[in-house]
Amino acid sequence: MILTALTITAIVIALIRNTARPDFIFLTGLIVLLITGVLTPQQAFAGFANTAVFTVAALFIIAAAVRRTRALRFLDRSIFRDHLGIRSVIFRMMASAGFFSAFLNNTPIVAMLIPQVQEWAKRTGISSSRLLIPLSTQPSPAASSHSSAPPPTSLCPA
Repeated sequence: MILTALTITAIVIALIRNTARPDFIFLTGLIVLLITGVLTPQQAFAGFANTAVFTVAALFIIAAAVRRTRALRFLDRSIFRDHLGIRSVIFRMMASAGFFSAFLNNTPIVAMLIPQVQEWAKRTGISSSRLLIPLSTQPSPAASSHSSAPPPTSLCPA
């Protein structure tokens, strides 16, 4: 019990300090709990057998492909203009994400916009968290209000 609490505390501290990539931090915590016997191998890897994990991973792969091919270049030209203020960019970003969330799952929408948000924030000298926090919370209400959008719970196995 104490080892689990210490491991979780170490994970949270590492995430806050941004000492490594989040996937590496979580995997290290999992390995610590596995090696020390807190978790059995079946418990440690049970989550990887869930189809929702593979579905989300596939969505991130698709989002990366769209980003690399610059298929959403029109968003750069219409949303992330350097001369626009942060309020205008947030409004445009939220409207676009809300529109797309009516037809797509929220996870890839956010995944596709994150690099664009970070690039614009770097170019303009604005903290990316001022844009990423609204982006991470906005698409859900729009998606849940339309029947054509796949809800986040559609990834849960029946």
